Amino acid sequence: MISSTLKYLKRSKFISLIFAILGTLFIMAATNQKQSKAVVIPVAESSYKTIIFDLNGVLLSTTSTAKNYLILHTLITNPTLLYYLVNFDTKVEYFKLLHEIPAKADSTMYHQSKPMPQIMVDWQTGLTTPEELKNKVIAQIQGSTHPTPIQNLFIAIAEFMFSPQTLADSQIPINSMVRLAQKLKKSGYQLFALSNWDSQSFEILYKNHPEIFKLFDGILISGQEKIGKPSQEFYQALLAKHNLNPSDCIFIDDEQQNIQTAQNLGIQSILCHTSHNVIEELITLGVLTRQL
Repeated sequence: MISSTLKYLKRSKFISLIFAILGTLFIMAATNQKQSKAVVIPVAESSYKTIIFDLNGVLLSTTSTAKNYLILHTLITNPTLLYYLVNFDTKVEYFKLLHEIPAKADSTMYHQSKPMPQIMVDWQTGLTTPEELKNKVIAQIQGSTHPTPIQNLFIAIAEFMFSPQTLADSQIPINSMVRLAQKLKKSGYQLFALSNWDSQSFEILYKNHPEIFKLFDGILISGQEKIGKPSQEFYQALLAKHNLNPSDCIFIDDEQQNIQTAQNLGIQSILCHTSHNVIEELITLGVLTRQL
């Protein structure tokens, strides 16, 4: 595959390809410049007063550099891992393994619309510390029938996920969403965070990103409250603590099940795919306006 790619690059069509790419980039740049003339600003007199943000997947995301390093580092010491990465769904198998670990939690949390392993619910609601969870997961991995390269990759993932410092340091702001939150705050909206996050890594995350957390009038974290989304009690705790009227609020999250609970409580909600879709929804709701 590599040799055939190199041969292709030597062909005269390579020059044409380069010009085609440059032409495409020029068109994209011109389009972006044209779109940038439209300015989106908050509407202060909106019927809504409060915006509630999820954190992971909405305002923060795991840097791709951390993910790539994790795989590359394991691949260097386990070259045969490459075969399994091509022929093996590591994510499915990793979560399947975690589902087999006994847990204390009797509630359900979701990741990409699928129930998370209950042991991870224990972790995010403070029923199990990251260190305890890491030890349980590694023991489960080592006792599995997976080949050694896969076991080593799974152990590296566990070390990454369940080490509070490493997990917190891997989180980077989604800049377009942070800028949106800053605009809303400046225009007088109350901002709150409601997030499933373990308390240990959140403490580090809070210190790492003061520019984000200073925007909020209140923050509820599942690891501190011992309950999380999509349980209604978690949402109700935020509403009660800050005397919020559900009809005055808009909730932004990237999980459909979490959105559904908010809607059941009378909270207007936006399922976050990208900052663009969130902005368009806020325009529809009268919170933002587009000016040329």
